[in-house]
Amino acid sequence: SVLATFRRSELLQASPHARACMLNRHPSAVSHGACKLAMSLPTYAIIELRQPVERIISKYYFQRHTCPGWQSRKKLRANAECADVVLPLLAWLNLSATWVARPNRETAWRRLRLPGSPESDIPCEQLRRLGGGCTPHALAAAKATVSAMDVVGVTEHMGASLALAERVLGLPAGSAKPSRHLLVNANKPSVPAAVRNEIMRHPSVQLEAALYSYASQRFARLL
Repeated sequence: SVLATFRRSELLQASPHARACMLNRHPSAVSHGACKLAMSLPTYAIIELRQPVERIISKYYFQRHTCPGWQSRKKLRANAECADVVLPLLAWLNLSATWVARPNRETAWRRLRLPGSPESDIPCEQLRRLGGGCTPHALAAAKATVSAMDVVGVTEHMGASLALAERVLGLPAGSAKPSRHLLVNANKPSVPAAVRNEIMRHPSVQLEAALYSYASQRFARLL
């Protein structure tokens, strides 16, 4: 809800000292229960993006590992399965709804559920959040959002991204360094280059890749 509000032109053009006041009083932020920001302090916007093919692969295998626990917490019925458990990666990539159905021997249909929000869009999740959709028009809007960020980082260069955030926020060098880095997923197997290339050919992934390239250039300029 905060990102959706931040994408509005008046917020994108506002100074850090004006953002808190504008976010606090905006109806969409209030209706979504966004936390109140400190009025006396400047509000800096920081974004961290990940290379889309790596993000998709990591998300798939992370959800395959955590899905049983997710099912038990949600108390799904016995005929419900998480999509990432029963579908191969490339089939899972094309899901954009919270559930789909397929024929099954025991029952007429078996529901496949996607953990996440009802508006989950796997191929361009970052683009949807920053631009409000998964279209060339949304890509232009997402670039405008990235341009308004005070710090733009990329996951593949986490150390440099944290150092940049420290400098902009006026923090002591090394204070933002995480105690443990979780970039590597121990449950993620090696994915063949052919599968990676197929993911990259997905039209929505190409849109998100364009956004990632734009963010990477902004990151390089800010260093």
